[in-house]
Amino acid sequence: MASRKSYLSAAVLALIAAGAGAPTIMDQFIREKEGEALKAYQDGARIWTICNGKTEGVTRSTSMTKAECEAWRRTEIGQRLEFVHSIIKVRMSEPAWAGVGSWCFNVGNKACAGSTAVRLLNAGNQPAGCNAMLSWRFITRDGKKVDCSTPQPYCSGVWERRQGEAELCIL
Repeated sequence: MASRKSYLSAAVLALIAAGAGAPTIMDQFIREKEGEALKAYQDGARIWTICNGKTEGVTRSTSMTKAECEAWRRTEIGQRLEFVHSIIKVRMSEPAWAGVGSWCFNVGNKACAGSTAVRLLNAGNQPAGCNAMLSWRFITRDGKKVDCSTPQPYCSGVWERRQGEAELCIL
């Protein structure tokens, strides 16, 4: 029987095998999926972005140092995981918390909290909840909804990230 493709890197899988906590797994995953930019750029949805996905307060002229980006990312991961723990009331593994935390990091707290994925997780249906995260595969570009599960030059790994988050979530 052929094994299915994993959307997790060897580094993330090694952290999981070593028993790392959600913050460490999430940090590695986000650094890999977001990359790091020290000068602002427009993402696929044309939103000004810097560091490893920071958008709040970012303008065309924003720049940050590597140390500032690392401090922001670590603070953001802590806050996002705290938020996820406040809205999900069932027990999950550390990789699952990392997957849901990364997903909420990417889609935002409001969207995360009101999602079918969170509702299903809280209902005790982890497989369906994790799978529901895959429906968040769209970006809005120039007023049009774009499905990033199909090849698009400006989706920049959205679908691969979402599949990795869902894979972490189910572990």
